[in-house]
Amino acid sequence: MSKLSRLLSILPGLAIVSGLILSFLSWYGVCTEACIEGHKYLMFGVKFEVVGIVYFALTGVLFLLSKRYSALILPTWVMLVGGLGAEAMFILIQKFLIGHWCPICLGIALSVILAAVFYWTTQYKLQDLFRKFSVSAVTFAVFFLSFFISFAGIAKEDSIHEEANTLQLKLVLGNSESPVQTFVFTSWICPACSKMEPTIERIYDKISKNSRVRFIDIGDDLKTLNYLPYNLAFIYHNKPTYIELRSMLKKYANSKDTPVEGEIEKEVAKTGEKYEQMQYADVLAAMQYFKDMATQYKVEALPTIVVVNSVTKAEKKFVGHEITSDNITKAIDSLNKK
Repeated sequence: MSKLSRLLSILPGLAIVSGLILSFLSWYGVCTEACIEGHKYLMFGVKFEVVGIVYFALTGVLFLLSKRYSALILPTWVMLVGGLGAEAMFILIQKFLIGHWCPICLGIALSVILAAVFYWTTQYKLQDLFRKFSVSAVTFAVFFLSFFISFAGIAKEDSIHEEANTLQLKLVLGNSESPVQTFVFTSWICPACSKMEPTIERIYDKISKNSRVRFIDIGDDLKTLNYLPYNLAFIYHNKPTYIELRSMLKKYANSKDTPVEGEIEKEVAKTGEKYEQMQYADVLAAMQYFKDMATQYKVEALPTIVVVNSVTKAEKKFVGHEITSDNITKAIDSLNKK
């Protein structure tokens, strides 16, 4: 290989490195005013800069390995084409949604384009592979698939926060103006949780008057998954009568691990309420939120009740036999005074 050929063969790598550097610069906020709006957009909840760093790092490794292992030539090309599809999508976002161009973002897009062009022009084996219809078809498929996946995954950060805030608001029972939050962590298969229910029912009026109450269902067991959508539906749509509907659902669940279609709806109708089915996406979002809350408050046993002042961050936790009417009401009263 001549010196010129060697020099040309490293051009794709230089383009990839430049994209990696620009991604780091974007991550550190080394940008102009034109970039600010672009930074508000995320890819499946992840910042573009982080996606870019991971992408260029992986592509760079593949590129280096492909120089030694010819079997990696096509995977490297696929990564580059996938990057082209994603960048094409983001260029359209800048043009039609953001309304102005981010110099660093354009530089990153140019890096991907140059890396793909240089790789194509210097990698003769890739050109030979392209004579096969299947390779050409894969290239076009990857480009358009990456384009549409990017389209599906792009969302403005503000809208994601708004969705998260909306979810939390929908899960709140009781006094939405109180600085105190009461988290009730239970499970549908936990005997101790069932024993706790009468205590919660007895003091619910008081704790809901003086705090924001959230019932957090924990567990990946079949019974919890079966009844969670109903419980969430009551929280979302039947707040004034939730505790009554919860009691009905608990009694029903004690006799059947799997709800029979139509039976719970009939039981709800007996109370004068109407059952409104939950959206599947909302159920999944709530399940993730429940897991996050269990992790945040280090819930290791059930039942657990956590009382928190959201302003002072003062917190009191009660587990198992510690959950009594006096303990919970006193904790809420004391945290309300702080």
